[in-house]
Amino acid sequence: MASLMNKVMQFANSPKGKQVIRQATDKAQQLAKDPKTRAKFDKVANSPKGRQVIRQATDKAQQLASDPKTLAKIQDVRRRVQGGRGGSGTGSGTSA
Repeated sequence: MASLMNKVMQFANSPKGKQVIRQATDKAQQLAKDPKTRAKFDKVANSPKGRQVIRQATDKAQQLASDPKTLAKIQDVRRRVQGGRGGSGTGSGTSA
């Protein structure tokens, strides 16, 4: 599993990976601003099944957020994305 994660991180940090991520982000923002897409989302989210799915996803996210193993994995990915820099991430990002 670690080697797959390494490959994903290498791709994400490559010029082609950055281009793909940028294109996907642009497309997602375009869809998010589209009134038709928003109407579809609202219709599904406000249905009984949609509310149930949202509630289940929220419960699962809260459960994972309190799991020490999940937190360690998130910190590991954050370190990899940031180029291996250590630290708690609470600094201002500038040096005095």
